[in-house]
Amino acid sequence: MLPMLMLGCSSTQKATRLWGEELFQSWVHTHEESSPELMVFRPAGHDLPLSRNREGFEIRKDGTFVHTTIGKRDYPETVEAHWKVKKSIMVVQPENEGHEAFSLEIVELAPDRLAVKKQALSK
Repeated sequence: MLPMLMLGCSSTQKATRLWGEELFQSWVHTHEESSPELMVFRPAGHDLPLSRNREGFEIRKDGTFVHTTIGKRDYPETVEAHWKVKKSIMVVQPENEGHEAFSLEIVELAPDRLAVKKQALSK
């Protein structure tokens, strides 16, 4: 457990330097603002139009990542994961073997908006 905490601290410091403290919160996908190149996220609680289901995630300073996906039958599914920074990309490794690792290439971060390259959400 100690190595993961140390890894989380190192990646947390790197993430804070790269993107700032605003990164560490819960984010909800806003497909209304997304484009073919970018996926846009707003903080949880942001006033968004009604939508059936929205993907989202929480990035925690301790190196954990909670990903809320749209699961079977359109029900939300929560996937626990860990994150680390490699160069200027966040790599997310789910704890469950049934889910694949993915990366987030963050191109914009403001207190109320996060934009990532769309292809970065896959393998």
